[in-house]
Formats: sequence, C-alpha cells, structure tokens
Amino acid sequence: MGKGRAYGFVHCDALKEEVQREMPALKEAGKIPNLEIIVIDTLDLLRFERDEVSRKDIESLAYFIESANDNDLNYVLRATISEQSNKEVARKLSHLLMQTSQSYLNRLSEIWGNVIYKNENGIFCFL
Repeated sequence: MGKGRAYGFVHCDALKEEVQREMPALKEAGKIPNLEIIVIDTLDLLRFERDEVSRKDIESLAYFIESANDNDLNYVLRATISEQSNKEVARKLSHLLMQTSQSYLNRLSEIWGNVIYKNENGIFCFL
C-alpha cells in the first residue's frame, strides 16, 4: 500500500499561511500526528497535483474544483498518510476538520467544507 490521499475543500476567511500554521495544533488536538497536510488555494490544485496524479484524476478533480469555487470553498487541504487507504485518510481529514470548531481559525470565520477521496474503484467521491 502506498500513500493514501484525500482532499478537503473548505471555506475560511483566514490567510492561507494562517491556515497552514494552525494545522499542527489541529493534528495534535485530533490525535492524528502522522497526517500530512498542505493548504492550497482551490484554483491552484490542478497545477499543484499535475505531476502527482493521472490525467484521468486531473479531469475528475477539475469537476470538484469548479464546484468548490462556485460554492466559495477557497482552500483545499491535501492530506496524505503513508500505508493508509484513501478512505482512511479521508476519515482522518474529516476528523481534523471537526477540530476547527475549537481553533483560532474558527474565531476568524466559520470553517466548513467537504472531503473527497478516490475509492477502490478509482472514482472520486465524497466521504
């Protein structure tokens, strides 16, 4: 098993750098220290992932990016964990998002969004 991967499309009024700085505290609060998180502007996801995923996956992600952009979900939390399934990473990412209700970021604005992952049939789906 390789590296599991999931994406959390979220809305937050904080700067991207503020969101990234808050990730270690959220991982600690959620007891998921091995979750690797990179915060990406939603519209930059395809460029960021171009060398990491297949062309088919890029096309699938484009659909989610368009929908996220239409719904004011301005950031993507790209989560990975070695030796975990995509679904398990998605669950842990969802758990991390629940921790935001107690975080500094939530005092700036309510954080909300959706988590997607590529299932065992190779299709991206919501958790």
